[in-house]
Amino acid sequence: MDKVAANPIQMARNMRHKTQEELAELMYVSTDTVQAWERGTRIPDPKTLDTLSDKLDCPWLSLIYLRDRSASMARILPDFTVGRPLPEAAAAYISSVMDLVDIRFDRRLLRMMADGRIDELEAQDYAEIMEASTCMIKAYFDLLFAAERKE
Repeated sequence: MDKVAANPIQMARNMRHKTQEELAELMYVSTDTVQAWERGTRIPDPKTLDTLSDKLDCPWLSLIYLRDRSASMARILPDFTVGRPLPEAAAAYISSVMDLVDIRFDRRLLRMMADGRIDELEAQDYAEIMEASTCMIKAYFDLLFAAERKE
């Protein structure tokens, strides 16, 4: 998510066409609380994030919110896209899986791990495998949270 864009709570609220007042009523909080969440001056606790995710039917909300506010989570969770067209997300996911297959990551990783460590000569291979894996994880989340096709 673009850091200058709406924060995840505002994004989820807007996707569900809710006003701040409607979200406040849905959550049994004041409009001031919703505004503070969206400005980032008040941080909802994990249980509240779960409730927001459920009430807005946005299962990605907690992931993005925590990733954007935690350096350790940002290192683990990729910057995935919510609402990417499903065919596009599926094609990107399949492509990322095939990229891993093409670099023969399985055999390379097995050879690296035969002695239980990554030496200087293997470090470049390991970095390439991890980069391709990160791309696949991003593509997985893009696919998981892709836009549903309207019929």
